[in-house]
Order: sequence, then C-alpha cells, then structure tokens
Amino acid sequence: MTSAKILPILLLVSCGAAVSVHEVDPRHKLSFNRQNALTSTVPSKNTVKVLREMDLDLTWRKDPFTALKILRKDVNDFSPVERDAALVELLVLQAEGSWPTLQDRFYTSALVRAHDLLLMGTSQRHLHPDADAGLLVRGLYNASISGLLKRHPRLCSSLEPLQLVGWFGERITITPSEKENAWEPGSLDRFWICNDYAQSGLKNTHEGNGLGLALVGKRKKFADAAMEARHYPRFGMYQPATAVIGIDPADGHEVRQARFVLYNTLESGQIDVDGDIVPLAWDTSLPLAFTIYLNPEGDPATTGLFHPDEVELIEGIYMLEPYSPRKIPLLFVHGLWSSPRTWREAINDLRGDPWIRENFQFWAYLYPTGSPILYNIARLRKRLRKMLTDVDHQRFDLQGDGIVLIGHSMGSILARAMIQDSGDSVWNTFFDDKPEDSVLHAAEDMDLIRETFFFTPVEQIERVILCSGPFRGSVDSTAWYGRLGSNLINMPTRITKVEQRVKVIEDAESADIAARFPSLPNSIDGLEPGSPTLMVLDKLGHKKGVPIHTIIGDQGKGDLENSSDGVVPYWSSHLEEAVSEAIVPYGHSVQFHPLGILEMRRILRLHLHEKWQKEQRTGPAPEAPAAPEPDSTRKDRP
Repeated sequence: MTSAKILPILLLVSCGAAVSVHEVDPRHKLSFNRQNALTSTVPSKNTVKVLREMDLDLTWRKDPFTALKILRKDVNDFSPVERDAALVELLVLQAEGSWPTLQDRFYTSALVRAHDLLLMGTSQRHLHPDADAGLLVRGLYNASISGLLKRHPRLCSSLEPLQLVGWFGERITITPSEKENAWEPGSLDRFWICNDYAQSGLKNTHEGNGLGLALVGKRKKFADAAMEARHYPRFGMYQPATAVIGIDPADGHEVRQARFVLYNTLESGQIDVDGDIVPLAWDTSLPLAFTIYLNPEGDPATTGLFHPDEVELIEGIYMLEPYSPRKIPLLFVHGLWSSPRTWREAINDLRGDPWIRENFQFWAYLYPTGSPILYNIARLRKRLRKMLTDVDHQRFDLQGDGIVLIGHSMGSILARAMIQDSGDSVWNTFFDDKPEDSVLHAAEDMDLIRETFFFTPVEQIERVILCSGPFRGSVDSTAWYGRLGSNLINMPTRITKVEQRVKVIEDAESADIAARFPSLPNSIDGLEPGSPTLMVLDKLGHKKGVPIHTIIGDQGKGDLENSSDGVVPYWSSHLEEAVSEAIVPYGHSVQFHPLGILEMRRILRLHLHEKWQKEQRTGPAPEAPAAPEPDSTRKDRP
C-alpha cells in the first residue's frame, strides 16, 4: 500500500480519542451530575451538552456575551426546551460573575425566561417544576429573585414599583402586591435570605424546596392603636416569608407588568397558578432562631425566679406571629426557673408539621416564676381574658371556640387551673373568716383577694396538655438546694405591701391579725409535697368536656408506679382524669425530647381531626392519629 493511501487512514484513526470504560465511585458520579449554577461556578451537565451540540463550548469560555447572543437567537418555539433552560442557567452564571451594574440585566433576563418556562409556557414548552430540568430552572428562578433582592431590598419595605431592563432588552415593572395568605406589601423592616444563613442550637431544621425565595422578615412596628400589638414582642417579629414574582404576558406591550408577593408560609405552603397547585419554598426554623438570637432582652429565667418584680414589667402573653382569627391559639406556659425559651424545640418541631402551623397560632406566656403559685394563676387568668377581649372580642364570645394550653412543670399547674373552679375552697384553705369580714378594705387589696382566691374556668379553653406537672409536689423543694433557693426569692411588691398594711392594722388595733391573713408561700415553698396550695388545687377537679392529656418522664427506668422524672415522682404527675398519659424515657424536660414532642403533635392533630369532624368540614383533613399499640407507653382512656 502506498504512502498516499496510508496517510488518510492514519488521520482518520487519530481524529477520535480512545474509548474506554473504568469503574468510579457512584457518590462522585452523583455529585458531578448534580453540579450546576446553584451549587458551583460551572454549568450543569445538560447545559454543557447544549453548548457542545451548538459548538459553543469554546465560545462560552472565551466570549460568554457572544455565546449568550447566539444561544438566545437559536432559542424559539420549535427548539428543544432544554436549550431555553441552558440559557437561563448561563444568564445566572454570568450575573454572579459580573459587575454590579450588569447584574440587574442578567438576573432580569434569567427571571423572565425562567418564569415563562415554569409558569406560562404552552404544553410543549412548559417545564414541570418537579421534573429534573424543572427543578433546576425553579432553583434558577429563585436565585434570580435573590440576586435582584440583594440589589433592591426596598421591594420588601416599600410600595414603590421597580423598573428593570434585561440583557436581551426585556422590560418589566415590578410592583409590591397583595395576595391571599401573603404579608402586606411593604410590611418588612428588614429581611434575610434563608439560603445565606444557617442556624445552630435547634436540633432540627424544618425547611422545604419549592417555588420562590425563602426569607426571614422582620415585621415593622405596629401602630399603637392596634390592640393586638400589645401582645407582640417588643423587639420585633421575625417571620417566614417567601418572595415570588409573577409576570404578566407581554400581549404586545413593550413593558411587562410583574407582581412582587411575600407569601406567609405559616398560613399556606402552596399557591394556585392557573389551576395548578405549586408548593412554595419555606423555612420555619430560621425565623425562630432569629427570634431567640436577636432578642436584646436575653433569657429572664433567673431574674424571674429571684426578682419577680423585674420580670413583672415584661410579664404577659406574647404572640409569635400576627394574630389570625382563623387559627386556633396554642398557648405555652413554662415552669419554675424558666422562660418561653424552654419551648424552642417543641415550637420548632410542631411548626414543621404543615397541618399544625397552618391551623394553630403560637402564643407564649412569660411570668416571674418566684411569685406564689396562686398569684401566678391569677395573673395568667387575668392576662388571658384581657388578651381574648383585645384581639377578637366577637370570635371569643362563642364559648368553646378557643384555645389549647400546653404547660410544663409548674406551668402545668397554672394551665390546669385555667379550667378549674375555686368556689370557696381556696379561700377557706387559708382563712377562717369571710372575704367581706377581712380587715383589708382598700380596693387594690380586695382586687388581689378576689383574683387570687376566687376563680372560674376560662370558657374558651378546649384542650390542655400537661408535661411533668408536680400536682402533688416535688421533693426537690424540701432539699437543701430548694431551701437555699427559696430564701433567695424576693416576693412581689404587690404582695409585700399587703403584708405591710396588715402589720400597720395589727399595731394600731393591738390585735393578732396576721394569723388571720397568713403570707402566701413563694413558688418553691408552694411546691413542697403536702403544701396547702397544691392540696386544694388538686381537689378542685376541672371543667367537664375539656380533655386533659399528660406527658410524663420516667428516665427510661420503667417501674411506672414508683418512677420519677428526676424532679417530680410519678405519683405527683399522674392524673386519673387525663384522657391519655404518655410515658417518655427521659427526665423532667420532656418538652425537649422527640417522643414528648411527637405526643404533642399527635394530640394537636387529634384536636384538628375531631374539630373538623364536628364542624363537618369538606376537603382534605388531618389524619386521625393511630391507636396505641398494646405495649405502647401511651395510655388512652375513654
């Protein structure tokens, strides 16, 4: 064979690389396949394939502007939809590597094209948001909103429209807009993009992928005239929000109109787009972490125990979200030497359940735990009734349309007392004479007497969950450290003033009046086994028709009847009238344990299920919780 004939054959062989097969780590391959503009600085495998098919891979590396123009010119109604998706990804990559003045243009073009692919395309060009290509384009749509919000944060706090021009000449006007289940336009002082932050301290992070950009928004301060604003945290509300930009069709107009909406994912985690139900991106853990982390007042647990007067200045029921007349109030009551922070894990995990976060609103009671138990019961009852009057008088005029209470430790005693009727029993436990025969006639003294020793159930309470309740006392109160703590507590001024007035009257009349008006014990003394306060409260019973559930720790040791959570023995926490009793293999803080929180979740779902059955609602409803297994640690009673 001549050299003239051999040369073409050699050239043909040398044109292709050698083909081989080799084994790889599947995790590495999976990681490579998931590489894209959202996770790295290089395009996805599919976009690289599009560039190669169009002979643009080298052009993209050397002159990306030219590559974008060629690709955009090729993308039309007849080209594969993957090419349009590739164009969106390359626009986002180019935006993130461009000068700030050019970022708006690239992000705007990416936003418009991603929006049209996901939400406006014809059946031939429409990308389903859950398909592989759709998931990427959805993420790129969210990333485009993120890039524009960082450049124009006023979208969250202002009502003014924003005009933008894309890289390919697209013109849009974005206007903050109202929608169902959305925050009011311009209602946020500040916002933080959830993808830019991570929380620590909460065991679980509850978040979900979907359409839109998940945010933490700090609500603006509310007008003093709004009654419900009295019950919002003074340092601000940090709420979950999801930013979505919907763009109208061009319809021949040079400028397309767009709506910027901040959806409240505590109300709903999905939206209706032309008849399609589309899930939203959401994060409920990060707003809670912000609420705790950025609270300038710190944790008042120790101050509330030893210096009650200082915490009385901020005592009250606080809403963790703006009041909604549609949602059931869920009120958390903390225990001794504690604060609402003790509920952080429970609130975080319960909010992670869409049925619970969309149907319950979370409230927390903060109070000085060193004060006498009866005094704190009176304060909670007064606060609760005042709050119900403030927020929605008409709704709560209906008896039984109301509240679920969850208490821990001493907070369980307070919560249980909200459905008890004292009659004359509490007064007679401490006094021999009648209230009208009291030596104290000042109006403020008589108010204190009536509030503390005479009470009736709060009618709007529908269910009570009691965790580690020391209903018959705790032996820790009599231990040396309990005695030491008791001696360090300063009684509230309102009570000491009454005692001072009794002393003045006693001196003036030379009579032993103090014996007829004994001092109330502080909270630690009141928790001693056999204390008059606990004995009389335990005998009162509770309002019929209000289910009580108990959650009790046994430290995982078994021997139920003789068990203890390390602070409160079982015989003190057990209630015969409870409709269910869950035993958690943990110590006193069962509200931290996953099984304790799971039991709360079961009860709240049961509450919704029964409520919806009673109201004969139509449509989807929460599943009825499964009955306990024969060997379950939960005891359900008829």
